[in-house]
Amino acid sequence: LSRTYQNSNVELALIDSLWSPVMYFGVASGTVILLFIGLDDVMNGAVTLGTLVAFQRYISKMIWPVTALGLGLSQYKKGMAAFDRIKAVLLEKPDVEFRGGSDTMEFSGLTVRDLNFTYPGSAEPALRNVNLQLQPGEKIGITGPVGSGKSTLLHLLLGFYHLPPGQITVNDRDLFDWDEEKLRALFTLIPQDVFLFSDTVRANIRYALPENHPPQVAGEIDLAEHILDRVQILDEMRALPGGLEATLGERGINLSGGQKQRLALARGLVRPTSLILMDDVLSAVDFKTEEKILNELARMKTSCLIVSHRIAALKHCDRILVLNGGRVEALGR
Repeated sequence: LSRTYQNSNVELALIDSLWSPVMYFGVASGTVILLFIGLDDVMNGAVTLGTLVAFQRYISKMIWPVTALGLGLSQYKKGMAAFDRIKAVLLEKPDVEFRGGSDTMEFSGLTVRDLNFTYPGSAEPALRNVNLQLQPGEKIGITGPVGSGKSTLLHLLLGFYHLPPGQITVNDRDLFDWDEEKLRALFTLIPQDVFLFSDTVRANIRYALPENHPPQVAGEIDLAEHILDRVQILDEMRALPGGLEATLGERGINLSGGQKQRLALARGLVRPTSLILMDDVLSAVDFKTEEKILNELARMKTSCLIVSHRIAALKHCDRILVLNGGRVEALGR
């Protein structure tokens, strides 16, 4: 594939390199032909010298319009090829459909009942007969080996994949009977794969907030500094050149793994929601810092589902769900 791509680019470069010489050769040829044909007419008095010069200038002035036409056609073809790919994405129909209206939702409970799920194209189920109930303000930890279905469960709660009716209900109502926008507003997903934008620290934290959201909290306390302090990273961000106005590299390339995770956690906690889903967001954080963050989370009244491979990270939870091979192996303290 790489060789084919290289050969195609070389062929395109060859054609592009011939464009200007061919154009100028055509113009020069036109001037030569004009002199050979028109010179006799000037000598015979059939046309004036001014007419001959005017024709020569007309030929010269045709260079740019014809060149622009060729370049325009080239860009048009490239644009149409790109638009075909964009159009395919824009016209793609969602795999899931939410059937509800624009209800105002206030979280009163979540129930997972006999949940079974198999990824499209897979032979083995990712989850089998999972049952779970989450009450307002309750914190449930989810643990288990790699591939046991922890992240899959979080994604299903957000309606990323279609499910039969009744397997997941919110406020005793099927997940897909709610309005999609209102339902998603209830949740905050803090994913394992952290994505930070090439923007300032402050802008990354405020990403999920409306533009008119006040920059202060509880009077004169800066909102960004307040949330950074809660996730134990304020001093590290202040130490950057420019502080909270420092621009991060794409995906936060100029930060460590632990710093990126804590910034993602700050971005999730700054948004007021009813249920926070945390997918192993402290795996790159040292134990001492993790303990401080967990103590902060324990004081929150928001419902939480916390995925972690570290049992110590789940000790503040009200209950712990252990998944193994897609099945519930244990559920309790």
